[in-house]
Amino acid sequence: LLVFKFSHLLFDGRGGELVIDSLLSSSGDFASVEPGYSHPLLNEWRKQFAGGRIVQHFTNITLAEGTTASTPSRSTGRNCFRRIFLQQEEYSKLTATAERLFGPYMLTPFLLGGILRRYHLLLERLGMEGDSLMIPMSVDMRNSPDVPANPYFFNQWSILPVKPLRRDCVEFRNCVSTLRAQIFRVIAGKLPHSYRVAPRLSRLVPLPVLARVFRNKGPASTGSMMFSYLDSVLSAPGTLCGHPVRNLYHMPLMPPLNPLGVFANS
Repeated sequence: LLVFKFSHLLFDGRGGELVIDSLLSSSGDFASVEPGYSHPLLNEWRKQFAGGRIVQHFTNITLAEGTTASTPSRSTGRNCFRRIFLQQEEYSKLTATAERLFGPYMLTPFLLGGILRRYHLLLERLGMEGDSLMIPMSVDMRNSPDVPANPYFFNQWSILPVKPLRRDCVEFRNCVSTLRAQIFRVIAGKLPHSYRVAPRLSRLVPLPVLARVFRNKGPASTGSMMFSYLDSVLSAPGTLCGHPVRNLYHMPLMPPLNPLGVFANS
């Protein structure tokens, strides 16, 4: 069993790959391989600015679509986790129900729809105002056409944002159908690919300054809650650096700017 936590200052770039390779090889020599790229990728600035324009356009539309509901935020320095484990039979039943009701590969909107329906009821009970729920889902970009082959998840993820109206989350099937349509529309608009390259432009900005900018924009920018679903096909390819991988799951230690995160792993 290997359990570890890490700082994004250490694992961003190619730091995650170097740490895991060193741990599994037992060499402990982090200085033997240079991290990152051999050149500053100046030829990719055009791609980064193009992605930034798509992200900014979506952000402007989102901010103009009315208010976003969220539970009250608290200090980002404290965490509280609740883990829920499902047996294989329970997971198979969930998958079969999602496919029967909404078609193949619809487990992500199926899970999120159930969560948002309950979250909407919680917001009503708390008396929180807002027309919509903004969910910046984190997604695994590996196996995408323009993403390099890489067995690691750390630097191959992006954001797939959805923003259903709260009235569309009252009834479960309607909520899932709304999410499914929005997911297809966001993918067609190349937002996940744009979110993957655009943040590279902001890496020169100190993190406290960047966090302050997002907080000032409120839940429309940071989201009502965070959600991700990592499929076992992507998160556990069978081996990692030649070693077997079993029961791998992701539990973020750093709390999101929004006060709630649901992270599902199969």
